[in-house]
Amino acid sequence: MEKRIERRLYERKPLRTRCHLKIIAGGTFPGYTRDIGLHGVFMESSSFSVEKHKPPKAGDTGVLTLYDNVPGTDVYLKLPCQIAHARSSGIGLNVRYMDLTKKDKEIFESILDHAVTL
Repeated sequence: MEKRIERRLYERKPLRTRCHLKIIAGGTFPGYTRDIGLHGVFMESSSFSVEKHKPPKAGDTGVLTLYDNVPGTDVYLKLPCQIAHARSSGIGLNVRYMDLTKKDKEIFESILDHAVTL
C-alpha cells in the first residue's frame, strides 16, 4: 500500500458539526464536517448523490455555514470557500481565511483550538 503524501500546510483536526454549503452558481447541500483546519474543511453529505442536485465541482465557490452542535442554536460561522476536490465521500473545501473579518477569524481560531488534534 502506497503511503499518502500530506500536502496540507496546516494540520486538520476532527470536528463533526452540522453545516451546509451554498454554492454561488446554485445549489445548497446540508451535511457534517469531518475535519477542519485553518485553511480547509472536509464536508460529508448524502445530498451530493441526489439526482436533482448537480454535485459541486472543483473550482466552484460558495459559503460554508457551520452550526453549533445543539439543534436550534445560533450559527457558529459563515466561511467563504472554494471546492478543492469532490468525491463520493464528500468534498474538500479551501477556506478563504483572508476574506474573514477580524471577529470571524477569532471565532474560527477558537473553534480550531477546541477541536481535538488528529
